[in-house]
Amino acid sequence: MSSTASWAYGPIENIAREKVLALPSGQTIWSQYEMTRQDVGSSILPYIATQEPGLSDHGIAHIANVMDNVGRVLGMNPSGAVDPGSRLEKIGASELLLLLLGALLHDIGNILGRERHNQVTEQTWRKSGKSSYNLWQNPDRKTIMALCQAHTGKASDGSKDTLKPLSASAYYFLGSQVPIGRLAAILRFSDELAEGEQRTSRFLLFQRMYDRENNEVFHRYAHCTNLTIDAAGDRVALDFRIELDDFQGSEDSLSEFRELLSLIFKRIAKLDDERVLTRAYAGDWLPFKEVSVVLEIVSDGDTIIELPQIVLNDFNTRAKGGFELRSINKNYDLEEVISKVEAHLGS
Repeated sequence: MSSTASWAYGPIENIAREKVLALPSGQTIWSQYEMTRQDVGSSILPYIATQEPGLSDHGIAHIANVMDNVGRVLGMNPSGAVDPGSRLEKIGASELLLLLLGALLHDIGNILGRERHNQVTEQTWRKSGKSSYNLWQNPDRKTIMALCQAHTGKASDGSKDTLKPLSASAYYFLGSQVPIGRLAAILRFSDELAEGEQRTSRFLLFQRMYDRENNEVFHRYAHCTNLTIDAAGDRVALDFRIELDDFQGSEDSLSEFRELLSLIFKRIAKLDDERVLTRAYAGDWLPFKEVSVVLEIVSDGDTIIELPQIVLNDFNTRAKGGFELRSINKNYDLEEVISKVEAHLGS
């Protein structure tokens, strides 16, 4: 893909466009967004995979997913309309546009390598072919970069709370101060929610064409994950379906299964940590109260293990992690599940 010709505008972009065009200089501002989108969408995003071929998708499909998640967490319904009374109905044009720019640019640093990719966003954007970087005023760029940098990594104190440092300074966009902490929390959570089989290739995965040592398990994770954002119910629902047939033919099938299940359990806990962090900085906008989880293990089309639904909320987990899922429900005992799978594989 060498252009954005096939990259259709998503529902959240259409909503943002309507809000932006109502501003005094709305047409000019929206044109700047369109040129930025065209710039990175043609010269950077399609080529991240050529530089980091083992990563799950960080290109146009992922960016579109993150943008859609921004809309969904704020109250856009599945049909792409704005629910009356939702946070999305109330958010200002400049704040929503800033979120879209953050979503658009947050991962472009991956083209220079995965390590510290959030730290090189500005230099990557500045060197992009059509220089959309220069279309924005310096205060605007500073704020966009703050959003992008905070979407992952660690803060200067070594913690994973990249949002806290943002409160030390005032940030401006299109001439007005913006609630940077809240917006950064929304972007970070929307990115965390961008998981699912759209981030991998089933063909490459099951032809064993991903690097077993470094990246394959993340592609397996994407393949078995289904995530639903229920903003009206203030809930995120995770549904995992692991097909044991996908492990057949491997000498290390049990080891590979253990690796995947361990990652799933860790990512469940991480998502709830992100939910708690989001509530701390954007609870008035994203008051997500819980993460629900179901997990099914299938062999030859038949369910052999079905773990009951568990709900992670502020009452049974801690903000900084450290808990085990089996403390919520004993059926989520990693070793016990692995033993059952081992017995099945050996039968």
